[in-house]
This record gives sequence, structure tokens and C-alpha cells, in this order.
Amino acid sequence: MRDYIDFKAVETQDNQSKKRVSDNTLRLRPHFIYNSLMSIYYLCDSDTKKAQQATLDFSTYLRQCLNELSAAGLVPFEDELKHAKAYLGVEGARVGDKLSYEFDTPVVNFRIPPLTLQPILEMSVLHGVDPENSQLHIDVHTVELPGEYQIIINDNGPRYEPSDEDSPLLTLDPIRHRLKKMADARLDIGPREVIGSSITIHIPKE
Repeated sequence: MRDYIDFKAVETQDNQSKKRVSDNTLRLRPHFIYNSLMSIYYLCDSDTKKAQQATLDFSTYLRQCLNELSAAGLVPFEDELKHAKAYLGVEGARVGDKLSYEFDTPVVNFRIPPLTLQPILEMSVLHGVDPENSQLHIDVHTVELPGEYQIIINDNGPRYEPSDEDSPLLTLDPIRHRLKKMADARLDIGPREVIGSSITIHIPKE
């Protein structure tokens, strides 16, 4: 019986690892990769320096995605920050002046579940960049409080309510679940006073 239990435990762990690899591999979206490479291709003729920076950002983005495949637990926030900046750099090269962003992150000495920040920014870009609308602006802040660390992501895109049945914010439910399960953390969503959404991640101190 003991051998059977041990075997089932190994099998379960293996299945979980395979699922994590599968889920993370899905983050390497073929259309995003194709569009990014084509953007870099055209930048090579129009702006060599931007093309070089976009290539560096794209390689950093891919490297961080691949690193997540082997991440079994929490990762340094600095790694997530690097991933997020690389992602926005690539998107900036693709959409031009339709996207601007700012990072004010003096607090980085904590750990979070992998693939937490970048997918939130991706949601903002996918639903906020519109050729017919004004520029989408995203800002990311970190704050240290007595009992927790906070990551605050604001944008001036469409103003979604968490209760909306078709809200893209619902795509953040898997992230909310992983935050709770892996770090006993929570994710709060709310509209801003004028326009856009604000997302706050609360990471309790150990």
C-alpha cells in the first residue's frame, strides 16, 4: 500500500508539472510572437535604434517566459518586473504612440507567483489600445506597508466593473486563485474615479 501511495503522489506531482508547463506555454501566443517579429522587421528600415531595443525586449520577454516553465514556487518580484517591462517594450514597438507606461517601483524585495504582473498588463493592452481612442497609459507602483507589499496597476482604458458578466477582468480569476494558493495574497479590482481601472495586489509579509 505504501508503494502505491508513493506512486500516486509522484504521478500527481508529474501531472501538476505537466499542467503548469502547458499553461505557461500557452502564454507564448503565436500571434503576439508573429506580430512582434513583423514590427521589428519593419523597424529595421525606419528606425534602427528602436529595432535594436525591440529585439532586446523581445528576447528578454521570451527568456522570462521560458524561465517560468521551470518555476515551481514563488519568484522574485524583480524577475516579474523585468518580464513586464520587456512585454510593454515589445508592445510599444508594435503600437507606437498608442501606448505609454510608467514604472514607480522602489520596493522589489518580495516574491510572488510567476506570471502575475505581465498577464495583467497584457489584459490592459488588449482591451485598451484602440486606433480610434486616445493613448492608453499604464502605470505600475509598489508600496511597502507594515504588514504587506502592494503592487498597484492603473490604466486609463475602458472602465470595467468586476461584476460585469462579459468583463475582461474575469480573465484575472486564475491569477487571483494562484495568488491565494501560493502566497495567501489577494487581488482587488476597482474602477478609477474618472476612467480606467485600478488593480491592487496585496502580498502579505512572511
